[in-house]
Amino acid sequence: PGVIELRDRQMRNFLATLFFSQGVPMLLGGDEICRTQHGNNNAYCQDNEISWYNWAVDDRKNSMFEFTRSLIQIRQHHPVFRKRKFFKGEGKEGKSLKDIIWLKPDGREMTARDWDKLFFKTIGILLNGRGIDEVDFRGNEIVDDTFMLILNVQEEPVIFNLPPCMHDSTVCVYTIHDTIDERNGEKITQSSFIIKGHSCALLRADKEIQ
Repeated sequence: PGVIELRDRQMRNFLATLFFSQGVPMLLGGDEICRTQHGNNNAYCQDNEISWYNWAVDDRKNSMFEFTRSLIQIRQHHPVFRKRKFFKGEGKEGKSLKDIIWLKPDGREMTARDWDKLFFKTIGILLNGRGIDEVDFRGNEIVDDTFMLILNVQEEPVIFNLPPCMHDSTVCVYTIHDTIDERNGEKITQSSFIIKGHSCALLRADKEIQ
């Protein structure tokens, strides 16, 4: 059971990082229902159970399907995950918060030197919803909530120090769970978040960021 639980959590991790990445998501059909080719990564010539779809959706597969659908809904509702321009790593005119900030577990921003280190296994990505710097088809400024995505690829839990703008926030997605409740997730009213091993979490700032 422990192996199956970790395997499912890793599936949710990959799905979450896909749909919270910029650009067009490319999802392989069947991944949303735990489809497997039993380790065969080149099954184009296999006309058998290796390449066939098994449409007998049990509770486990249905749970993954609902999880995937919830991720897609969050992406559709929040333009900060669907920017048409590259990030600049700087704030808009008159604003101090950058459009994107990469953070270490101690809460400090990553430097160019940090990217060359091989031992970083936990990072945070702060996406400023007021730093999108784009307009809609009517010419209105596009603004959104501010989110923070925390990724922990190591086995042990990590205490992640949150930036001040995330001290009051809601946990929208946490891949240790197989369900998503974006509006009624866990409330955070402190300066840190414990991210468990082999998991990722999406936090939404509850206060408007300037």
